Amino acid sequence: MVQIYFLLILSNLIMGIILAKNYLNSKIETFSSINQLLSSEILQVTIGCIGTIVGLLALFLRFDGNMIILGDIIPAGIAIISGITLFIEYIAQEEENDSVIINSIKKVFLKNRTILGFSGIIVAILHFIIPGIELL
Repeated sequence: MVQIYFLLILSNLIMGIILAKNYLNSKIETFSSINQLLSSEILQVTIGCIGTIVGLLALFLRFDGNMIILGDIIPAGIAIISGITLFIEYIAQEEENDSVIINSIKKVFLKNRTILGFSGIIVAILHFIIPGIELL
């Protein structure tokens, strides 16, 4: 479906920008206005939940010409992982006592958020430019 394809690209791009916003803010001077817009915790959780749902839908609803499940597996996987990372970041900020589980989740997901953000941006751009390639 074209709608899921578009939402997958858009969610990967937005979640990628949110995850890489600290790095982008330090390197690009004009990024501060976008950083202020995307710094809302509720916005991040909402986009993360929407991105996770779109990623799950993209696994099963295919774009014309793609194979079922394998057709969008990389963009869908990045959308799911990015959405979970944004949700975990919100939970980690709200959690007052850091338990062992929260600390281990922080190490796995939040440590590499910039790399995951740039992966989402790159996959979104490639998926938009070259829609017919399998796995992308």
